[in-house]
Amino acid sequence: MVSCRVPRPPSGFHEFADLISNALRLAVKRPAVISDIAGRFALDRVAEAYRTLESGSHGKVLVLPNLQEMLNAKPPGVRLASACA
Repeated sequence: MVSCRVPRPPSGFHEFADLISNALRLAVKRPAVISDIAGRFALDRVAEAYRTLESGSHGKVLVLPNLQEMLNAKPPGVRLASACA
């Protein structure tokens, strides 16, 4: 039976531990949620993504319209480590 109840937003940080615990419990029961990623492709590489999917690769094939922006972005205040350091 499917619940039609709309969940309420958390009322404070004290509720996040239970939310995370419940999410992990569900993820273990439904491995598709936490499966490996076979590849990430920008929208202009959708044909390559489809070939990866058809090849029988293990895991999810993600096509992300803004993949390049995501790769170039970094959270505020985060310093990227230098390869020469």
